[in-house]
Amino acid sequence: MNRVSYIIIAVVVSIAVQSCTYDNEEDLLIDNGGLVLLPDTVSFSLDVQPLLAANCNQSGCHAAGTGPSRGDLTTYAGVKSKVDNFSFEREVIINRTMPQNARLRESEIQLLQKWLDQGALNN
Repeated sequence: MNRVSYIIIAVVVSIAVQSCTYDNEEDLLIDNGGLVLLPDTVSFSLDVQPLLAANCNQSGCHAAGTGPSRGDLTTYAGVKSKVDNFSFEREVIINRTMPQNARLRESEIQLLQKWLDQGALNN
């Protein structure tokens, strides 16, 4: 191949690579070696509740009937009370002390943060 052919190939490859970018980079994360795309709208019932069920309720720490000191995270009302007093964001997002016996992936933290940023809706 001649030099012009190499230049044309380089230009085509460059255009192809640039066209494969994602428009909303804050919603695209690399987590545990793979790409994770956050949803445009985070749903409590589809995204947040299953995450809490797997990491907070299953161990019994924040299950139904655990009382106000621990907080029941099995219902929206229970989670919203922790959101409203800022303890949810402080312990899960900022300090990352919760859940105690598990470590949330970065994409899970970002998902919860996005839900909070969207108003912590019961959707």
